Amino acid sequence: MFSRDLLAELLLLGDGWEPSEIKYSQTAGTMVIVVTATEALLGELVCPYCNGREISYGDCGKKQVWRHVDGFCVKTLIECALPNARCSVCRHVFQVKPSWLGKSRHFTKGFEAFALSLLRETTVRSASRVLGISDQQLWRILFAYVKGVHGELSTVAISVLHREWSKTEGGLDRMRANRRQPPLEDDKAESVLHLLPREGELHPGVRGRK
Repeated sequence: MFSRDLLAELLLLGDGWEPSEIKYSQTAGTMVIVVTATEALLGELVCPYCNGREISYGDCGKKQVWRHVDGFCVKTLIECALPNARCSVCRHVFQVKPSWLGKSRHFTKGFEAFALSLLRETTVRSASRVLGISDQQLWRILFAYVKGVHGELSTVAISVLHREWSKTEGGLDRMRANRRQPPLEDDKAESVLHLLPREGELHPGVRGRK
């Protein structure tokens, strides 16, 4: 039987969050899952200022929306008014970070993982059409993982950048020499060029693909 507990498990929310409402719009083709924090979350929180664990809830911030992996063939969103927490030790107030938060703004970790997996098989432009987001948003997801912690998804992101930038006129070496950026107005572009292999080299994440 479909229940809130099952939905929470499918969304990988953990014990600190629970779905409280589902809003479906046939006209817009969207399903919005409203998520709220539970009392169990307090036992998981650590103050980012003093590492204290005596935390209590305060008020909530404005409602925010994150794009999630589509479910039931409709655009799926997670909506939540993130609670503010107060540390009883140092008195600092901080906003709680949700478990589904991705590296790029307004996307869940699940959506970003799916986007990077899709990018291994197709171009940025084609993937953005399938995902229903802009090229700019997809580029920002890529840069977020290249500059983030090193891991499997970071390797995928670097290999995709290598493939996409190799298509530009003059190749990667000329791009480095001219400090040319991909279609993204962001200073992150230049900061990750040194992570890419030289022209003619193959990044391990490409796994034999040209």
